[in-house]
Amino acid sequence: MKKVLLAAALFITALGVNAQDYKTAKKLFDKSDIAGAKTQIDGFITANPENAGGLYLKGKIYEAIANDSKLRAGVPDAANIAFEALKKAYDKSDADPELLKLKITDNSFYKPLVSLYTDYYNIGQAAFRNGVASQQTSDFETSMNNFIGAESVAKYITTSKIAELPMLDTIIVLNIGQAAINAQKEEVALKYFKRITNANIKGHGFELPYEWLTQYYFDKNDGDNFVKYANKGKGFFAEDAFFTLILVDYYEKKRDADNLAKTYEELIAKYPDSSTYHLYYASFLLNKLYKDTSANRETFKTKFETEIKTVINKEPNSLDANSLYGQYY
Repeated sequence: MKKVLLAAALFITALGVNAQDYKTAKKLFDKSDIAGAKTQIDGFITANPENAGGLYLKGKIYEAIANDSKLRAGVPDAANIAFEALKKAYDKSDADPELLKLKITDNSFYKPLVSLYTDYYNIGQAAFRNGVASQQTSDFETSMNNFIGAESVAKYITTSKIAELPMLDTIIVLNIGQAAINAQKEEVALKYFKRITNANIKGHGFELPYEWLTQYYFDKNDGDNFVKYANKGKGFFAEDAFFTLILVDYYEKKRDADNLAKTYEELIAKYPDSSTYHLYYASFLLNKLYKDTSANRETFKTKFETEIKTVINKEPNSLDANSLYGQYY
């Protein structure tokens, strides 16, 4: 009997210590002693891993650490720890009387989660700037992971109906892709850039996903996807010569003369004042004249003369243009 009573007494004592850890953590947090609060809440959660109130407080404490660059240096994973703790707490809130009361009466109940989104975003931006300065892939990977964290928080807020946010946060997704390129994480860039192109997002600053995917599939010799993204990009960003020029490269590589001629004509129609593009087309037409013995030769002659004269009228001393004209005669 004495043994049973002794065990009960030990249990009560331990619970009292754990409860004290929680109260102390809360007092220290309220006094902005974040480091001290962390020590106390870590002890409490170790003994009470499923306690909803404790998880909520842990989330708040670790969010504060994530928001402080000095404290975060000692706990670089603070944002992720905060997010996991807050998700567990929110998921348990309806079954926990104290947390449910807080949820109903406190307008700032979800504030730690919203703040966490900002923390992830700011850390991602800072790491990207560090990467630009250091040219270290590790900095860009840190940036990428934090932007992914920000998007995860936004998605949780939306799916949990905490607040209404756009399901596709285009700026965050674009940032993830940019960081992934610099971190040399091709598969991540592929995944996130496709989310933008599949949603047909366009406008200033969003050329990159279309350009990168076009170049990616060009390098992979995947003709179907290359043409798909090149034409999509060309349609959305009419002033961007990249898409037309890479189509020229592709059709030259494939020796597809018909599509190459069409693409050159699109190029000079889009940039009528460019001597360079007129010269490129003239060179293509001269090559056709050497090889083609069909009735099309007369058409090629007429087009060649039009293109080469356009260049010479603009640049009468152009060695390349005069050389081509000499070859023609």
